[in-house]
Order: sequence, then structure tokens, then C-alpha cells
Amino acid sequence: MMKRKKLKQIIKLDLSFSVLMIATLAICIFMAIALGGRLYSGAVFLGMAYSIPEFALISIAMTMVIIMGGIDLSLVANANMSGMIGAMILSGAFFDISKVNIYMLVMGTILLVLLIAALGGLINGLIISRFSAVPMIATLGTMTLYNGITTALSKGKAVANFPKEFLMLGTQKVAGIPLVFLIMLIAFMIMAFCFNRTGYGQKLYLMGENCAASRFSGINNEKNICITYTIAGLLSGIASIVIIARSNSAKVGYGETYLLQSVLVAVLGGVSPSGGKGKLEGTLLAIFAIYLLQNAFNLWQFTTFTKKFMWGIMLLLVMFITQITEKYMKRLQKKKKISKNE
Repeated sequence: MMKRKKLKQIIKLDLSFSVLMIATLAICIFMAIALGGRLYSGAVFLGMAYSIPEFALISIAMTMVIIMGGIDLSLVANANMSGMIGAMILSGAFFDISKVNIYMLVMGTILLVLLIAALGGLINGLIISRFSAVPMIATLGTMTLYNGITTALSKGKAVANFPKEFLMLGTQKVAGIPLVFLIMLIAFMIMAFCFNRTGYGQKLYLMGENCAASRFSGINNEKNICITYTIAGLLSGIASIVIIARSNSAKVGYGETYLLQSVLVAVLGGVSPSGGKGKLEGTLLAIFAIYLLQNAFNLWQFTTFTKKFMWGIMLLLVMFITQITEKYMKRLQKKKKISKNE
């Protein structure tokens, strides 16, 4: 029975991912016919490699939490808070950085940013697990708290002018590939391995599908909630480092649109909003498709309202195709059962 249940889950996951792959391939072919070399050029792909990582890291974190059956509305606020603290240290707002070894300063600041972001995620996990708070309400509260801390520290002003040794993270290339893209790719591969190949990932899928059943099966839900939100916070910390290193500035409210877009990308990638279903691979593929369309829309000089309309159409279309395909697969399974019984 357990083997059959696992097989059904795999079929459902692969079905959503397959629909997304077909949709992405169709988009690529259409764009190749419509735009050709203007879209598929080295400069365009290099620009995507620089701009994707910060959003992808936030989206991976959001996907993890949603699969577990939760949501984290504080991801961007957490990234801004930890990034602002790091930016103020690097700009010399707290002390004279000329008297400190610059490499030690950069390394220490990066570690501190990651620690603060992970702590912010852990706070979410503790509130949700220990006090049985609704994830949406809990993370909405911490989002407001983290934004308040960021505003209080910076007084609403942008912080800029960081050491060139730190800014190299945002401009450096390895074998022609931007370092920030490689950082994102490594983070994605580690998390994809955890979800697909470890017991931790399987536990999160079970928690998302049925939290009560997972508890009765011996899974420590509270522990896994804390771990997952802490990892999500850590990923937002990595995103904040990428942001300030690439833009050479930090300010309140940076990347606010990433929050809803990360949920959109997760759903497009096949993640069920109620949890228990989805793939990190689907999220990454959805990000690529969206950025490809974004570049195409820019070349076509679409207005902001037209872009939003197209995003909505794309989301509804993918969800509609997925639902129709799933219903068709269920009907086939029922017919097979009936034929076996006969």
C-alpha cells in the first residue's frame, strides 16, 4: 500500500512538472520564431544570469515552506533587515572600517548577515510551532517587525558605497558565468537533493499533505517547522548579500514585488497552495520562463498593465491545463481499476 501511495505521489508531481516543461518549451519556440536573435543572445542570457539569483533564492525558500503546508510573508523583509545591517557595517556607519582588515570585515559581515537572516527564520518557526500560530498571520507580524527594524536603523534612507572587495561578489565571473548565479545554483542543488533524496524532504511532503497524520506517524512536526523556516531565512540572507553586492546599495522596501511573485512562480511550478505537492525544479523552470517572457515583453515595449495581464493569463492557463490533465489521469486510473475488477 505504501509503495502504491508513493507511486501516485510521484505521478502527480511529474504530471505538473511535465505540463510546465511543455509550456516552457512552447514559449521558447514561439519566442524563437517571433524574436529570434534579439532574445536568444549572449547579452540577454548574461543579463538574466545576473538578475535571476536574488529572486530565485527567495522563490526557492517560498516553495519549501509552501510544500510543508505553510507560507512565509517575511522573506523579503528578513532579507532587507539582514542586508541593511550588513550594508551599514560595510559603509562604516557603526565604526571606522579603515582600521580593520578589509577581507576579515567582508567575511565577518557576510557571516553576520546569514546568521541574522537564519535567526529571523527561526523566530517564525518557533512562533508557528510552539504557539500553533497560523503561518500567514505569524509571518505577517514578523514582516512588519523586520520592516520596522530596517526603517529604524536606516531612518528610511538608502545605504551605499561598499568596499570593492565586497562588490566583487556581484560582478565576478567564474568560467564566464556570474558568481551570483553559481551561488544560487549551488543553493538550489543542495535543497533539491534534500527534498528528493533525504528523509527530511519526504517528511515535509507528508506534513504538507496531512499534518495530523504525519504527527501520528512519529514525525516531529515542530522540529521540522523550525528547521524549514530557519533554512528559508538563511536563503533570504544569501539573497540579501546578492542584492547589495550587485546593486551597491540597500534600502527599505527593496524587492517588495518579489513576495507575491515568488508565490506565483511556486504555483506555476506545480506547487499546491495547500502543501504536500510540488518540486523545486518546477519553480526554477517557472522562473526561467517568466524571465524569458519579461525580456520579450521589454523588446515588444509592453506597458506595465499589459505585462500584469499576461502574467495572469499564464498563471490561469497553466493551472487550467494541470487540472484538466490530472482529472484525465484520475479517470484513466478508475477505468483501469474497473477493468481489473471485472
